[in-house]
Amino acid sequence: MKNLSKTKELLFSENTENILTAINRIIENNYIELIPYLFEVYINKKDEKIKKKIYFILSTLKQNASVDYVIEGIKRVKVLDKYPELIRICWENGLDYSKHLRFFINYFINNSIEVAIESFSVIENNLYNASFEELKYSLIELDKNKNKISEEKMMLYKELCLLLYQKLEDNSFSKY
Repeated sequence: MKNLSKTKELLFSENTENILTAINRIIENNYIELIPYLFEVYINKKDEKIKKKIYFILSTLKQNASVDYVIEGIKRVKVLDKYPELIRICWENGLDYSKHLRFFINYFINNSIEVAIESFSVIENNLYNASFEELKYSLIELDKNKNKISEEKMMLYKELCLLLYQKLEDNSFSKY
């Protein structure tokens, strides 16, 4: 636990080398509970070396146990429209976000076209493991918020609704 605290402390230091050391420790020691803090450092530090390292780590995560920490990290980003790449990492890393479709639906509805495109990709890549309930409530959420969809996102919106509807109609749910 002491090493975890020390790593977190280094992550928020002003020294670039200390921050990079902390990032390496997070990966080497599997400190997945520190993943949300990587998002904060990504947003708050200007150093491209730090940003690239964090982006690489987040986009190549391979442990499904880290999914909830990634979601928590995204929630910490107040102005996501400036950082659509932080949604992109979720489809790039290939982890299972199927329990979080409504989370990405919300980002699709309420953010820029760039964030909507990345959210669409995450949703599309996670339909196959999604529960009937998650799909149904995602479609309901989209329908309730149709009036919030800008003209530039409308084609994407229609395609997303179609994908969700088709998956709901899929025979694999007929047993429920």
